[in-house]
Amino acid sequence: MAVGKGRSSGVTLIELTLTLGLLAVVAGMGLSSLQGVLTSTRETRDVRDIQEHLLETRSLARNLARDVTLSVTGSAMVARAGDAAVTSFVLGPTIAQVAIDTPTGTLTFNPRGGTNEPGPVEVVVVTTRRQVHRFRVYPAIGTVRRG
Repeated sequence: MAVGKGRSSGVTLIELTLTLGLLAVVAGMGLSSLQGVLTSTRETRDVRDIQEHLLETRSLARNLARDVTLSVTGSAMVARAGDAAVTSFVLGPTIAQVAIDTPTGTLTFNPRGGTNEPGPVEVVVVTTRRQVHRFRVYPAIGTVRRG
């Protein structure tokens, strides 16, 4: 058997460069997609937190056995019993605006857990990606529903 001059086995520099370039492109697309998923997850969490803040304010009114008024001030939701602030909730970073659809822009829960409004109150949440989320708070028992 004769040993001849043949092509050596291995990877050329061009093949290695092309492979690494392709991997970089695929990784870049994956990171971009991951960034969108993370942003969406944060947004969902921040909107859900607002719903929880509404329910917590309702519970405060029932526990304190007095009216508790929720208002939006800057980047926070503030719950007040009379003139005293009882608690405040900082809005998440993905929340651009929260509006309470009442003449005063506030929502008051009474000691029974209902609201002092004649009909359902809509709380509109707008995110930094311009997604609009709506909550309805029903007056009789303060039920908070999304939609």
